[in-house]
Amino acid sequence: MSATEHVRILVVDDDAAITATFESILGGEGYEVETATEGARALELATRRPFDVILLDLVMPGIDGLDVLRRLREVAPRAHVLILSAYIEPDREAEAFRLGAEAVLSKPPDLSKLLRFLGELTRPGGA
Repeated sequence: MSATEHVRILVVDDDAAITATFESILGGEGYEVETATEGARALELATRRPFDVILLDLVMPGIDGLDVLRRLREVAPRAHVLILSAYIEPDREAEAFRLGAEAVLSKPPDLSKLLRFLGELTRPGGA
């Protein structure tokens, strides 16, 4: 069994091509990956089953990433949340950290750094 097996990741981005890319890459690394292209669906999934890590786009139509993060803290308080965004404004970044995000990464993220960070977060005794 690999170290990433049974680590559940939810990828939330309104761009289906981005969620499919992350699903392919992270699934290829052995992670169990589910995706959502809208905030309401992400909250529904997080309410139904636990996720170890949630990769969350900041700018989405409907419920934006910060609102999703606020609600995730109620329904999935143990999940590690990483914000991904092409539009990172200092005040929104500060709010994401205040709401409990572990990191705010620009899109597209450096894949090797992201995989290393995921490994650190999900290894037994990790962050």
